[in-house]
Amino acid sequence: MRSCGWRARSLVAGMSHLLLIGGPMSGPAAAAGAQTPAALAAPPAAKAPQRSPIAQAQVRREAARADGRYDDTFRRYSKRYFGAAFDWRWFKAQGMAESNLDSAATSQVGARGVMQLMPSTFKFIQSRRPEFASIDDPEWNIAAG
Repeated sequence: MRSCGWRARSLVAGMSHLLLIGGPMSGPAAAAGAQTPAALAAPPAAKAPQRSPIAQAQVRREAARADGRYDDTFRRYSKRYFGAAFDWRWFKAQGMAESNLDSAATSQVGARGVMQLMPSTFKFIQSRRPEFASIDDPEWNIAAG
């Protein structure tokens, strides 16, 4: 492994030198809430560990999977449209990927509902299946998805 260059070492040495010679701050910097060099060198107070966006998404996915929202709807329509041998959880995973099972979700381009259907697509499906009442109804949104 390569060691860091002389510029990085001199920068670190200069920063540590500034921390060693710095004293309490006064004047406008202190009034503005700037931290003293001693406060910067002190270890931070114990904070709750921050999760990465990936870890946060995983927590949300596990919560949605655990609560079972719309499970019977996904089971019913996956059996109807994909057959009895189809694992309905694939269908539910699509809804989780699209909207995290949020029935009020709306994308930037206008897709709506759990399965993020475009209104024009839903209208086309609705013209063939008039019983599909509203794109905003989670049951019909899943059925059309």
